[in-house]
Amino acid sequence: EIIWIINYTRETVVKGEEDFFSSFPYLIRDFGCKAGISDTFNDYAALGNYRRQADIALEYGNKKDSYRWYYYFKDFTLDYMIGQMTVLFSPEQLAHKGLLKLYEYDKEHDTEYVKTLKYYIMNRFNASEAAQKLYIHRTTFIRRMERIENLISLDPGNPDELLHLLLSYKMFERKENKDE
Repeated sequence: EIIWIINYTRETVVKGEEDFFSSFPYLIRDFGCKAGISDTFNDYAALGNYRRQADIALEYGNKKDSYRWYYYFKDFTLDYMIGQMTVLFSPEQLAHKGLLKLYEYDKEHDTEYVKTLKYYIMNRFNASEAAQKLYIHRTTFIRRMERIENLISLDPGNPDELLHLLLSYKMFERKENKDE
């Protein structure tokens, strides 16, 4: 195990982060190594935390794409956060209750309300774009959204509720990927 601390402020060493990372992949490849890369930092008192970030990047990166030589923590921060959320509680225990109700409804009635709501959110509440990506008519999409609103109390304009919905979707996606 090798730990590098690179000081980008010393121009005699490297000419900035971009200069270093243009040659870094070749160095890692030539020595047959793999690397986890933490966020850039200035506080050496927190060195242990940044080392942990590098370890997490390497761990998550190897799981996702074992053929790469290096991984950035910033690319796995959300995965790590969601993983930490589900240590004590299952996704079903933490998820937005309305979304859970939609999952049950979809299962019982063979509908696609969970997917419809997700596409609506992911397309920034643009019904036309969401309908197009779902390959359904806009009117069909609007009717589905009306049924969703009748089934669950939903205020996607509320930032906390929107965050809860998005995190719920991410938790279930992560769970599905683990089950495969």
